[in-house]
Amino acid sequence: MDQFYIYVTQGGLYVLFLIYLSRWLVDNIYLKEHHNMTTYCSNHINSHSHKCLDHFLNSDSILDSDKDDLSEKLQMDDPSLVYNLRNTLIYSKNPQYIEISKYSKAQFRELFPLLVKSVSNKTNGFFIEFGAGDGIVNSLTLPLEQRFNWTGLLVEADPRFAAHLHRRGRKSLISSTCLGYQPTSFLGLFGINNYGKSKLLTEDWETYHTVEQMTCFPMYTYLLALNRTNIDLVIIDVNDKAVDYLTLPFDKVLIDVIMIKYLNYNDLAFLSNFMEQKNYETVGIKEKNSFIVFKKMK
Repeated sequence: MDQFYIYVTQGGLYVLFLIYLSRWLVDNIYLKEHHNMTTYCSNHINSHSHKCLDHFLNSDSILDSDKDDLSEKLQMDDPSLVYNLRNTLIYSKNPQYIEISKYSKAQFRELFPLLVKSVSNKTNGFFIEFGAGDGIVNSLTLPLEQRFNWTGLLVEADPRFAAHLHRRGRKSLISSTCLGYQPTSFLGLFGINNYGKSKLLTEDWETYHTVEQMTCFPMYTYLLALNRTNIDLVIIDVNDKAVDYLTLPFDKVLIDVIMIKYLNYNDLAFLSNFMEQKNYETVGIKEKNSFIVFKKMK
């Protein structure tokens, strides 16, 4: 019996030793390597892009993140994903009248007649604007609120613009979240540029002042969070190939007008072909602003 007790004691000590050793290895080797890699990538954002991008996007290497449902890849109609996104939707505390002409450039004001014509001068409509900026400067939906009594959802991922957006007094819902280019949620990297050309990073890193990690949601999840599958107008301005973000199940939604900012003529041609396949016709193009407008065919 005494011999058995000795064996058990020795075995317990051996297990404790293994636990201590594994913790020491993590603290002194893995975490050090992780810290060095993070420091390197932060200081060399424009070099070894794939190497650094993989490092940041690897969920196993994000030891400081709060692990919850949002860190998983959930389907666009997953109830928990819809619930979590719905909880980000808030109204501005002090809705107020804003003098549009003070904040809008002439070339953006030229877009508004095309937009109004596209929605058939509709009043009391509902919009979703992805890439809403600060909600005032060159806003295409602000005139709809003030002149046609529209309301909607303003989505802005750039934390600098989002902070202003919450103080602007818009009458619509606001969500400081990231529109994703996958049919599932995912943890992505958002590149923040000093000149307002911030975007969700895909394969290559460009020149960004700051890179932030955030959860990105599919477009359809936003509609479900609003409990709406019929939308009068969707505006997409993501400084990227917008077609990648159109992960909607078009057979389950009805969007009357979709207005998209395109990158170049190749992107424009691809968008036109894609939307035609989804039963949308082109009703206007503004090359000066790089916007194209599609309307659902009856």
